[in-house]
Amino acid sequence: MRTGCPRGFLTVLIGLSLTLVSGCAAGGGQPGVFTGPYASEMANAYDTHPDGSVRSVLSDGKISRAEYVETVDDFVSCVRKQGVDISAKEQFGYFTYEVKDRAADDQIAACSGSIATIEAIYVEVLTNPEAVDYSQLVVSCLRRAGLVSSEYTSAQLDADSSSGSMPFDASDPAFTRCSKNPQTSG
Repeated sequence: MRTGCPRGFLTVLIGLSLTLVSGCAAGGGQPGVFTGPYASEMANAYDTHPDGSVRSVLSDGKISRAEYVETVDDFVSCVRKQGVDISAKEQFGYFTYEVKDRAADDQIAACSGSIATIEAIYVEVLTNPEAVDYSQLVVSCLRRAGLVSSEYTSAQLDADSSSGSMPFDASDPAFTRCSKNPQTSG
């Protein structure tokens, strides 16, 4: 069971700037039979999503990088066909989106059905493959990056984040990298 979610992710609908990345838990031998830390998320999306292309991507119990990129490309193309200037930028192993027209919520929402599902699962698996407490992953990354000592805990990170007072420069690129994808080298 998941105990934390990646921080700083934007959801594509009306906040506008999706994120999320790579691969899912190993699937069973039959479509719609899922195993691993994200089995319930995969099963729910497979069972309830109205788009057959989403079920097709999920049917083997994983989302490949190629499937994710294709879904991103389809989303960007759809939004552009709606007359919205959008670009996808890869960072931290997944894509973020830049939209020039901040009044494009309806057009983006019209195109977001597949991407919202596929990207959410892909990024969750990419950034937290074992579905553990996300703060613990971030702290491990911060330690590898040399931003905190080995005694620094996830409880301290949560408290420091809440107070806005980090024991390191919060503008350090290593902190951004660790908070966006703690699976990076730090």
